[in-house]
Amino acid sequence: KLKTLARLCPSITMQTKALDGQPLIQTLPLVGCLGTELWVRFVSFSPVTMWTSLVPVSRLMKDAVVQVAKAEPFAASEVDISLQCFNGDSVLTVHALMAALPHLTTARALRLNIEGARSHVAELPQLRLPASIERLTIHGERWYIAPFKIIVRRHQLLFLDITELKANQCQMLQSLISLDALEATRELRLGSPPSNPWPTEKLSGASIVELAPSLISAAPNLVALDLGYCHSEGGLDFPDCMALLRGCRNLAHLDLSMIMKWRDFDPVLAIIADARPQLVSLALHGLQISADALVSVCDVCSNSITNLQLRSCNLEPAALAPLLALPNLHRLDLGGTILVLPHSFLEEGRLLGRWLKEHGPSMGEVVLSGVLQLPDHQSLTSEEVVSLVAACEDRCRSYCTRAERCEVELTAVNATYRMGWPIPVMGLRVEPHGKNWLRLPRFFARIQPTSTVTLSRVVVDAGTLVA
Repeated sequence: KLKTLARLCPSITMQTKALDGQPLIQTLPLVGCLGTELWVRFVSFSPVTMWTSLVPVSRLMKDAVVQVAKAEPFAASEVDISLQCFNGDSVLTVHALMAALPHLTTARALRLNIEGARSHVAELPQLRLPASIERLTIHGERWYIAPFKIIVRRHQLLFLDITELKANQCQMLQSLISLDALEATRELRLGSPPSNPWPTEKLSGASIVELAPSLISAAPNLVALDLGYCHSEGGLDFPDCMALLRGCRNLAHLDLSMIMKWRDFDPVLAIIADARPQLVSLALHGLQISADALVSVCDVCSNSITNLQLRSCNLEPAALAPLLALPNLHRLDLGGTILVLPHSFLEEGRLLGRWLKEHGPSMGEVVLSGVLQLPDHQSLTSEEVVSLVAACEDRCRSYCTRAERCEVELTAVNATYRMGWPIPVMGLRVEPHGKNWLRLPRFFARIQPTSTVTLSRVVVDAGTLVA
C-alpha cells in the first residue's frame, strides 16, 4: 500500500518550525512522512531502538525523544514537550509522541503543554508515565476535550503541578487518587492562576477545594500543598480545613490564597499553632488576622517559619511585631496589606526601620505597602509629599541589597491629604504595586518547597502543521 501511495503522490510539502522558531518549508518523500494512521501504528508497536529506520512527521521531534530515551546527556533530565492540536494531522503527531513517552526511561521529570483551537475536538490518548518519572507538570487547555486518562507507577510520583491546566483539574486529581498514585507524593500544586476579575460562571461538578480532605488518606506523605485561587462555590470551610491540617501530619508549606469560606482566619491559625509546629511557608489573600492569633502561631513556629505571603489582608497594628521577630524569615510579602506607619518609621529605634537595617540584607524577598502619617501642622505641597514618599521607598529598598524581589509602595495622609497622596489609600489594597503580583511566578514557584536540585532540561517542540 505504501508503494502504491508513493507512486501516486511521490512527495508532500511540510511546514515545520526550525530551532529558531521560524517557519521551515520542506518537501519530503511521502513514504518518509507517514502523516496518517500508519505512522501512529508504526510508533506504537515499534521499540525506540528501531526508530532510526522510521522518519516521523517531525524529524526534530523524533531525534530529541530518541536522545532522551537512549543516553547522556539527557539522563536524569526534565523533558519539556509542547504539543499543538490544531488539525487532524497534528493530532496524529500528538498520538505518536504520547505513544513514545513510556520509553523515556532515564528522564526524572516531564512537562506537557497541550494547546489548540477550541473548535477542534481531539480524542487524546492515555498518558503512560515511565517508572523513572518523579515530577509531572501539565499545562494547556486541550485536556478538557476528552476524559483524561493517566497511567502512573505507584510509589514514584513525588511532585504534581496542574495549576496551569485550564479545565478538568478535578477529573485528573480524582483519577490519580483512584489509582493510589499519590502515596509517595510530597508536593501538590493544585491551585489556579489568580483571575481578574473573579470568574462568574457556575462550576459544574466538584472542585479541587471539595476534594482537598480526601488527600489525608490519598497523599499521606504530603509536605507542600498549593490550593491558591482555586475556583469553588463555597470555599474551604473550617471543618474541612481543620481535618486537612490535622490529618496531613507532614504538611509544612501551604497556599490557601482566596479559597477560605470565611474572612476570619483566626480559627485556622489556632489549629496551625496546635497541630503544625513545623510550618515553614504560608500564603494567604484577603483575610482578617488578629494580633493575638498571629502571636500564638509565631511563638509555636518561630524557628520554622521561613516564607510568609499575606496579600491584601487586614492586620492589626500590633500584628507586625511578631512577624518581624521571626528569626529565620527569608521571604515576606505584605503587598496590599496596609501598614500604618509614622512618618519617622525609618529612624533609629522604630520597629520596621530597625528590622530593615538588621535583616534586610539577608532577605530574599520583601514587599511592603504602607501609609505614612504626616503631622497635620506640617504644610507640604503635593510635590514635596511625592518627594518625601519616594525618598522613604528608596531608603527601604536600599537595605535589601540581596533580595530577588524588593517592592515598597507608600502613600501619605494628613489633614490636607485625607484620601492619601500620591496614591489613594484604597488603591494600595485594591491594586497593590500596579497588580504586578498577577504576573509573578506563584508562591510555590518562588520558594520551591521540595525541590533540592535543578535538572537539565530538554525541550521537544512537536508543533508541526501539515500543509
